Amino acid sequence: MGIKRSFLIVVVAMCTTPVLFAQVRMDGFAFSPKLGCFHMANHSDGVGLGGEFQVRERNNLFSLGYYEGYDIFMRYPSQGPTHSVWLMIGKYRGERLSRLYYQIGISPVWGRKNYLIGNSQDIITQNFFRMGLGMQVGYALLVSRSVGLGVDMHANLNTEGCMYMPMLSLKIGRLRRSLQRE
Repeated sequence: MGIKRSFLIVVVAMCTTPVLFAQVRMDGFAFSPKLGCFHMANHSDGVGLGGEFQVRERNNLFSLGYYEGYDIFMRYPSQGPTHSVWLMIGKYRGERLSRLYYQIGISPVWGRKNYLIGNSQDIITQNFFRMGLGMQVGYALLVSRSVGLGVDMHANLNTEGCMYMPMLSLKIGRLRRSLQRE
């Protein structure tokens, strides 16, 4: 519990310190529900879902996301979902009709794994928690000022095994300024 509490304190401090000193000039924000595939090396394959909150400031992008991966092949019974929280910072290109973005940050992953013992049918369940390096690359088509459709590729590098999630997203929020006629 100590690692999770420490992580939460660091996240809150990082998010609130610039606001307290009035240093943030927010250009836009978006909430993005996401759905896609989930693959964790030596662990599971399945469906990934979650959400992300993004804040734009100049050409910088700050985001906080939560994702779950569900094993759809059920290799072992009662294997729970794999959880991950993503705290990332990055850049984006494009302001008008489309946007390309890339981010990097920290991403803890936790969940439960099941192992077979030798050739028998006995199963050992083990909980795990790993801190990882999270990376995201994405492309969004900005349909209007407040709605966009996106495709993202998430990767988490940690000691338990690499996790990959290609996802589709719906972006809702203040995505761009009004298009002016030139």
